[in-house]
Amino acid sequence: MMIGKVYTTFINVPKCDFHVNSEDFILLSTSYNSFTFIPLSHQPVYTFSMNCPLEIEDCVLETFRCEENIQVQSQHDIIGANWIVNETLSKYISHYKVSLMSCGRTENASCETVFSKLVTNTEEMTVFQGDNNLLIEGFYKVTLQVCFGNQCIFGGHSDGFYVESNDPETGRLIAELDLQTMDCAYMTLDFEKFRCSCPLKPFATFYKWALFTDSDGLIQITSHNIHLNDTGNHEVKTCISPPNHPYKEMLVCLEGYCRSGRMSKVCAPVDIQQDPNSFSKEVVYDLDARSSIFSELKAYKYTTNIGNKIKDIHTNEINIISELFKPGGFVIGIGKTENIWSIMKSAHVPVRCIEDNECIVSKVETGGLVEFSSRLPLKPNTLYFTCVNVTKDPSLSQCSNGFMIDSDPPSKGKVIVQSTKSGFITDDNHIFIHWLGFVDNDLSKKLAYPSSIKHFEVAVGTKKENDDVLPFQNVGLSSAISLSNLSLFGGTSYYFSVKAIDHADNFIIGSSDSYVFDSTPPTHGSIYVGHYLDHLSFVNSNRLVIHVIGFNDNESGIEKIEIGVGSTNNSADVIPTFENDYMPRPIEISDNGALFDGHVYYIFVRVWNFAGLYTSVSSSPFIFDRSPPESGIVRDGHSGSKNDVDYTRNSTLSIHWTEFVDTHSHVEYYRICLGSKEGLSDVNEFIYIGKRLDWEWKIPLVTGKRYFSTVEGCNIAGLCSRSSSNGIVIDNSPPIPGYVSVGTGNVKYIPQRNKDGLL
Repeated sequence: MMIGKVYTTFINVPKCDFHVNSEDFILLSTSYNSFTFIPLSHQPVYTFSMNCPLEIEDCVLETFRCEENIQVQSQHDIIGANWIVNETLSKYISHYKVSLMSCGRTENASCETVFSKLVTNTEEMTVFQGDNNLLIEGFYKVTLQVCFGNQCIFGGHSDGFYVESNDPETGRLIAELDLQTMDCAYMTLDFEKFRCSCPLKPFATFYKWALFTDSDGLIQITSHNIHLNDTGNHEVKTCISPPNHPYKEMLVCLEGYCRSGRMSKVCAPVDIQQDPNSFSKEVVYDLDARSSIFSELKAYKYTTNIGNKIKDIHTNEINIISELFKPGGFVIGIGKTENIWSIMKSAHVPVRCIEDNECIVSKVETGGLVEFSSRLPLKPNTLYFTCVNVTKDPSLSQCSNGFMIDSDPPSKGKVIVQSTKSGFITDDNHIFIHWLGFVDNDLSKKLAYPSSIKHFEVAVGTKKENDDVLPFQNVGLSSAISLSNLSLFGGTSYYFSVKAIDHADNFIIGSSDSYVFDSTPPTHGSIYVGHYLDHLSFVNSNRLVIHVIGFNDNESGIEKIEIGVGSTNNSADVIPTFENDYMPRPIEISDNGALFDGHVYYIFVRVWNFAGLYTSVSSSPFIFDRSPPESGIVRDGHSGSKNDVDYTRNSTLSIHWTEFVDTHSHVEYYRICLGSKEGLSDVNEFIYIGKRLDWEWKIPLVTGKRYFSTVEGCNIAGLCSRSSSNGIVIDNSPPIPGYVSVGTGNVKYIPQRNKDGLL
């Protein structure tokens, strides 16, 4: 975990009472199924108990780096937002519009939009990430707009939170070490409070300090001490037992953490509150007899005081060494007496070396300096002690604090990169890595070191254990770190390596699995409804045929697509999205009664790459239309005539019709045919005539035969309806002449009064 950041642990048994306790974190809050805390170490340990009929083994705890209703956070942390919508309204919502608002340096100032994003109606949360470098210090709010198609209404805003972009300001630090006894050295720290830039939390939440032997504060020799007070100036006084003798140059480094997790560190030299000559002389020092300091000490082997030379002794005193050496020992102030020196496996002065199984070798030497052979049978990874038997005063006899030979490197651990998708990295501005399992000989802890590892180094390379991207850099005893601004190249595989160096400077390098960097979503392609490369604006089938083409991702490749149907181009609020492989073949979507005639719809697609990034694309609009046009009335005769004609003496047939009506997609074209009965095309097959409303048949026709014209009107969706005339007969010949007679007998003369008429 990252020290100073906020984490929340969720528990799978919400109806059970629980209790959590730890010295490794600050508990911020608890709820019925979670607790929120700030870790004080990378791997905090806590005790968890619950009052519940469920067995503790069945209890599952999941920890996430998050905080509900956050008040302050660092500039580069992901900004998340979630909301709750009334269930009765959610089914009418097409999508949401979520905006991050900047409100200046005061809580109640006016706000301006920084980022906005559209979120589908199936989601009730979102995150803002990737552009956090654009954020300035100040207050922010998240606003929500609820959208119904193309209309959006205000849905509320968050309480607001503060973004810190500055590390805390440090102040005075004074460190003093008072050497009271051999077992306890009182460390006193006097420091000014660290000021944080957030007005809600103006001072550091907690402090950590430890002793170091290098100017950068990376070679740590004591465990961290925690100070929780967050107001006023501070004075800390505590007893410590460093592994080194105190006159070795040491620094104390103090880290202060703001509530946002931002941290600053200040270091100061440790001032020893004691005259070197008054420092206890009852100390045996382990030295390398081949060193220059050992040669210089030959001039001091009989002296009572050595003044500031003690700093050189403390600096060169040996605790752990990587190879066989020539052991030597030194003690102050025993004069020219004859003393018996021994190298022991345990810290006790032998009576007679030959009679003590723990004794490796003994040697008689005058004064306070001894030199042993470099060929002693010393075994690696074994703790040895240099002991002196002062013959003139046995009460002065004593042993050193021990030394060991460590020629083996630490064991290789595991390096883990935090990633939203295994094997991929999407943000090279902030990459969080942690490691575990790098350990060395536990005997180092008997020498009072805080860890068997002296320090860790971290690097980034294009090969395992390589540092061609980021050279190895010392990170102290941290087991987690956030790397920033690496400028990685898309599509390239990277390895994150950790070098563990023990106190004898042996080292081992462990590397993570390879991670491909991909910060870009797939490139945009095209979506066609109906035909490949030919989008249909009107669709009549209850099974939509979709072509998704042209999307590409050169870095990580396309993993899948999510496809659905929406009433707008922002979300799939009509037919929810479902997963589908990205393959060069059409995708069919069944409407299942969700689409209505005359309504406008969009195909909504999310194309995901293997890095977990997606591109959202919508098709051009299309209208769903499953109803054919309403048929018109077909009349025989010229279009200028309002009446239907049943007979004609012309050699051609004329027809006209009223327009077919379609309220959804309009009539696109007409076809006509001619037949001996209604609807038949046995005289002339259907022909395409566009949008004309009349036609003249100029084909050979049989006189006296009745012909029927059929008109088919088709809408843009491809649906058609037909209507036929009631028929027309061509009659271009006069009637056959009849017979006329006068009277009943066809006489030539008729009396004047005869009433007979012409027959």
